Order: sequence, then structure tokens, then C-alpha cells
Amino acid sequence: MPFIYTDKWKYDPFGGEKDANGNIYGRGAQDMKCVGIQYIECIRRLMRDGRKLKRTIHLSFVPDEEIGGVAGMGEFVKSDEFRELNIGCALDEGMASPGEEFVVFNGERSIWLFEYLSLGGVQNNVVPPELVVGFDCRLSVDTDHEEFENWVKDICKEAGGGTYADINVKMPPTVTTSLDETNLWWKAFTKETDAMNLKLKPQIFPGGTDSRFIRELGIPAFGFSPMNNTPVLLHDHNEFLNEKVFLKGIDIYCQIIPALANL
Repeated sequence: MPFIYTDKWKYDPFGGEKDANGNIYGRGAQDMKCVGIQYIECIRRLMRDGRKLKRTIHLSFVPDEEIGGVAGMGEFVKSDEFRELNIGCALDEGMASPGEEFVVFNGERSIWLFEYLSLGGVQNNVVPPELVVGFDCRLSVDTDHEEFENWVKDICKEAGGGTYADINVKMPPTVTTSLDETNLWWKAFTKETDAMNLKLKPQIFPGGTDSRFIRELGIPAFGFSPMNNTPVLLHDHNEFLNEKVFLKGIDIYCQIIPALANL
């Protein structure tokens, strides 16, 4: 997680304090302690009620997601333990929505991190020896990666000698989950959200999540965090989630999760 500037917060970012309006403040209130707790409470309620489902529900909590997930979920999906789970569909993190609608992600952008380096003059006390500019690029799912890389190289050529790009992270094109009638998981998902009168807004996730490792195996995955009417504050100061939105999210999962587990 990004470094926390505690002086920018109204409350202790690790205190989990609630204000008079029912807003729960804390690092992870939106990303992703809320969803982890909602998953667990949903499972607890299903067990309490003695619900019997066709499929087994697995919860996974893995490390490394904030720095790419390669050493976390990226390794887990290669393991015998993961294959033995026989996963049919996955739910993963989504994002808050400032409006009434709920955002659901069926894919994500590819992350490319690179630096432009331009060599300077020979006198270091007059002109710095080099200039380095860093870029965090998020390539859309329909971007041709080869064309993009060639474009970056062309920019270096146009800048003249001594300018080149050092690409540190270059994720391959990502796989998306179909959102049409052929995807029975999506039909089951939307059947429940329609029954609850939830407005869905399908999008491509702007960053990277562990879902991409699932989708690369051909397993459908939906990025969904039931947080509407909430400002997007993940990784930001004063991250919060209102208690009513949080509790409603549990009820939403209690409809969606068993529906998927009975398919």
C-alpha cells in the first residue's frame, strides 16, 4: 500500500473510527478490508441458515497484489492446490461508485512502467548528465502492444541521439470475461442484481488486480465491490465507507454468491 501521511487524515488510519454520519474511516475501508469482511459474513450467514449449495465456495487471501501479484496469485494459479479447487467462476475486487450504479469489471488494462532517459551535455556543472522521466501506462484491452512499443521507440528516435526507453514492467494483453447471453455465470449474476433493482455499470478496471490470472485460465471473473453512492478513495487520505453501504453489501453478496454457487 502507498505510504500513509497520518497528518492528512481526520482519524487514525488504523483506528477504524466511525463518525456521526456512520462513515467508517481507515486504510482498507474501501480497498479491500470491507469486501473481505463481507465475504466472511456472507459465508457465516449461509452456514447459519444451513444452506446447501451445488458448488463449494472458496475464499482466497493472497499477498503481493499491490505490487503486481506475480509472486502471489500468479504463483497460486500454477499450483496443484489451485487446480484441485476446480474453480468455475470467481469474484474479485471492484471499486466504489460515486453514483447510484454499481460498477462491475470484466477485464482490466495492461500495466506498462517505463522511463525515458535522455543524456545531457559533457559539463555536469552546467547541464545535468541525464534526465529521467517515468511513465505509468495503462493499455486498454484493444491496444496493439507491438504498435504501442514501436510508438514509444519512435518518440525516442525523434528526440535525437541519447534518448531511449527503459521498460521495467510490460504486462501482456489481458483476457476479458464475456458479458453476453453465452456466459451463464453473467446471467446468474445479473438475474440476482436485477431482482434487487441494482443498476450495473460494466467497465474495464483501470489498474491491475488478481483477476487477470484467473481470466488467463479461461475462468470467468467479475470485479465487484458493492459500494455505490461512495466517493472513490482507495489509496487516498480519509478513506471511508458508510456503515449502511457496508451492511447492504453483505445482503447483496448473500444473494449473488449462492446464486453462482448453485449454477
